[in-house]
Amino acid sequence: MDNKALKNPGGDFLPFAETAVRTLYSKKASNIRMYRLGEDSVIADCYIICTGRSGTHVRSLADALEEEFEKIGRHPLRTEGKSGSSWLLCDYGDFIVHIFDRESREFYDLDRLMPTDGAIDIKYITDKVKEEISAEKVEK
Repeated sequence: MDNKALKNPGGDFLPFAETAVRTLYSKKASNIRMYRLGEDSVIADCYIICTGRSGTHVRSLADALEEEFEKIGRHPLRTEGKSGSSWLLCDYGDFIVHIFDRESREFYDLDRLMPTDGAIDIKYITDKVKEEISAEKVEK
């Protein structure tokens, strides 16, 4: 099976990537960045990179992603790094999520390898999550 067959129908990765960002942000991941890789990439359409506070937090972020996507019947093609806790890669075909602890994020510095014109502003996603959290607090 070629990589194109693994992508979402229609090739629209954005709704799924937004769900990933929303999940990571709501679980307190920091320094979340999303990059469009471009049409020439055979790896994925998008990378999402974020930082967890500790090895336990890195693993729990990956678990939260997996749980959220299971709800819609989407499973990672593979997850790398489960035996460690400093860098986990969750490959969903059309987007890949890299979850680092702070030291590993600084050491590997994947952000510098991303296309500068491919950065996607995620503020609209994080603002919406903040609104939802505020609304939940008011309801309680």
